[in-house]
Amino acid sequence: FSDDSIFGFFEKENATNILLGTNAITLIHRYEELANVPYRYYKTFSGDANYGSGYKPVNVKMFVRNLNLNPVIDDNDGIIIDILSEKMESIYLEESYLRKISSENVREISSKALKTNPFALLSNQEEILHLIEGNNLSHRNKHNVLPMQNFFFLKYADKAHVSNFYQSLTINKCINIDYKKLVILIDLIGENVDLFSLRFSENDMSKLWSTNRTNNEKNQNFRVNLISQKKDQQGIRKDSIEALSSLDIENGPIGIWNIYTSESTSEVNKVFVAIHHLFIDVVSWGLLLDYLTTGLSGEKILEQKSTEYSQYLSFINSKQVQKYFESETPYWNESIKRVSALPVPIKGYSRSKKIVYMDILDNLQREAEAKNIHLSDLLLSSLIWTLRSATGELGWSVLIEGHGRNPILDKEAPYGTIGWFTSIYPLNVHIPLNSDKNDVENILFKERESIPSGGSGFTVLLNNGMMKLSDDSLPNILFNYIGEPRLNSEYFQNVKFEYGNYNNSNTSPDIEMTCIIDDNSMLVDIRYNESIDFNIENGIKEYFHI
Repeated sequence: FSDDSIFGFFEKENATNILLGTNAITLIHRYEELANVPYRYYKTFSGDANYGSGYKPVNVKMFVRNLNLNPVIDDNDGIIIDILSEKMESIYLEESYLRKISSENVREISSKALKTNPFALLSNQEEILHLIEGNNLSHRNKHNVLPMQNFFFLKYADKAHVSNFYQSLTINKCINIDYKKLVILIDLIGENVDLFSLRFSENDMSKLWSTNRTNNEKNQNFRVNLISQKKDQQGIRKDSIEALSSLDIENGPIGIWNIYTSESTSEVNKVFVAIHHLFIDVVSWGLLLDYLTTGLSGEKILEQKSTEYSQYLSFINSKQVQKYFESETPYWNESIKRVSALPVPIKGYSRSKKIVYMDILDNLQREAEAKNIHLSDLLLSSLIWTLRSATGELGWSVLIEGHGRNPILDKEAPYGTIGWFTSIYPLNVHIPLNSDKNDVENILFKERESIPSGGSGFTVLLNNGMMKLSDDSLPNILFNYIGEPRLNSEYFQNVKFEYGNYNNSNTSPDIEMTCIIDDNSMLVDIRYNESIDFNIENGIKEYFHI
C-alpha cells in the first residue's frame, strides 16, 4: 500500500473507485498503513519472482491484519460506506448499489477518521479493544514512531560500538512473583510497545525500521531464559555475559531476561535483564518496571497523562515552535564557535575506570543544596577542576547529554511519554586564573542556567537541518548525569543498574564522564583516551576529599 504501489498510483492520479454490490474498498488499507493502526503489522512474504530475466528470490513486507485480534473491516455492517457517504455517489440497481468515490476523497475522509480513532474503520471495535485491554495493555501505549536522531551516536559511534551498547538491571529480591505471570507480561510488553519492535537498518545506523512477528514466529523483541537450578555469583555472572553478547540491534532480541526461579516452587528469586541502550532510552527503566508492577498487581496499564510521542513531534515541528527554536540559532552558532579543542595529544584507544563512592551521597547532596546548585553541577565541576589543574587551560568545552524531556513554550515536559528525547548541547566555560572550587561551581551553574530550552533546541535544530556541524564543531568531552533511576517497588527490591559496551570497543569522545546514583552509593564511570597521561579519577577523588 506504499507510494510506489498501485494504490499509491490511484491516489496520485485521483482515480475513481467503483463499488458494485460490496461494502469494501481496498484503497482504505493504504490509509490504515499511513495511520499505523494498532491491529495490523508488517509481515514479510518470501518467494520467487520473474521480472523478465528469470526467477529470483524476493522478500516483500506487507501491512497485514493481526489474526490474533481478527479485525473486521469488510462485513455487511457498512461501516466504510457510512464513513465515506458524504462524498460518495450511489445508484440503486434492483437488489444492490453501484457506488463511486474519488481516491482523493477516500484519502481525506479515512485519514481524518483514523486520526481521531484508530479503530474507526472496524465493525468490531469493542471486541478489539477488549482483547487489547484484557492483556493489560491499552492501545494508547502503541505509538507511531518517528524517533529524533541521536547525533551523539551518529557522530561518534561506529556500527560495532552502537551494536554492543547496553544497559542492564539486576533485581536481587523479587516478592511474591510467579514466573509464569512475569513471562506473559514481558511477552505482552515486547509485542505491544511499538518502540520495542524497532530495528536499526543494516546499511544505515541512522535509519530505523519496524518488525513484528507472525503467529508462528518467536518474539523477536525480548528473549526470556528461565533458570531453575541454583547458581553462585560466578554462574550468574556467566549467564549475564552470555545474555549481553546475544543482543542484536538489527535482528533482535534487543532485550534479554534471565529469570531465576525457586527449585521447588514457581516463585521468582532474581531477575537479570539487559536491553540495548538506544531502546531503553525511549521507554526508561522506571516506566518499564511500572508496566510490570501494574500488570503483576492485576490492574490494567493506565494511559500516561502526557502527550503521545507522535503528537509531541507534531508540536515540535509546528511553525510556532520552529520559529521559537530558530530564534536560538545565533546563541548556538556562537557556542559552536567557542568550542575548545582538548589541549592534549590524542591517539590510541579508550580506557575505562569505574569508581563506586559509598556513603558519601547524602553529604554531596547536602553540599549541593547548601550552595543552591544541582548535584550534577557539583560532579561536572569536579571534572573541569581536575582537567584545569592538570593542564593549566582556562577555557573548556563540554558536550552535555540530557534526557531532553524539557518544557517548551507553554507545553509541559513529556515525562511519561514513550519516545526518543535524548538531547545534546555544547557548554563552554572560562575559569579565571585564580579561581577556587567554589568559583568553578558558580561559573558552571550560571552557564547552565543560561542555556535556552534546557538544551533541547540545539538537538531539534540539528535534527531539522537548520544548523550544520563540521567535524570539530562538538566538544571532545562528554558529561552525562543519569541520576537516580528509582527502580524499587512492592515487587522489586535491591535493584542494581549497570551500563556499558559489551566488546569494550574504541569509543569517542576522548573524555567521557557518566554519573549514576544507586541507593546511597554513586557510580562515576570515567572513560578517556589512553594517551592522556594524567589520572582523572584520582583528581575527582581529591576534589571530594575521598
